[in-house]
Amino acid sequence: VEPGTWVGLVANFWDPVARRNLTVPRGYLSFSDMDAAIAGQKEFVTVANFFLNYYVGNSTTVQVEEHTYSTTFWGQERGFKGTSPHKGTIFTPAQKRETTTLQFGPEGLQAAVFKFGSMGGPGPRSIQFAFQATLLCTRTQMPDGRMFTATDMSPGNIFPRANGNNPVKNFKQLEICTGDDCRK
Repeated sequence: VEPGTWVGLVANFWDPVARRNLTVPRGYLSFSDMDAAIAGQKEFVTVANFFLNYYVGNSTTVQVEEHTYSTTFWGQERGFKGTSPHKGTIFTPAQKRETTTLQFGPEGLQAAVFKFGSMGGPGPRSIQFAFQATLLCTRTQMPDGRMFTATDMSPGNIFPRANGNNPVKNFKQLEICTGDDCRK
């Protein structure tokens, strides 16, 4: 994204045989690499409130602004070249601190409406997004090589907090499916 600009997107799920949009019964959308640059050039993502819960890390660097019809997530910490996630299954603690995961509600999702961009500054910025439960599923690779599961609350691991509050311990209470329950 060029400095001082934003782009709006609508992500639909299309069935080419039936030639219609699908409703995804459950799922997740994650935004990663939300950071800032010198001179206050912050990256942001604004989403329509189509989600049931949002998840940020226990020591997130993402600022959350909740509004009636939308929520904005702002990158706060300066990012450095080459620190963007390269794998969707393993993140470093720094990468998890710059990530937000959204959980679709029980009514499902036909379209995800969001925009992302950056404040003015010296150069272009990037934000990654994927339809996956990054903060709920991605392992954390520590600097010493140890690996932690997403919800391991060991010192140094970045574990998810539901709606920026409580640590995620009870998946059933938050309507997060696991194993065979995800197929229903």
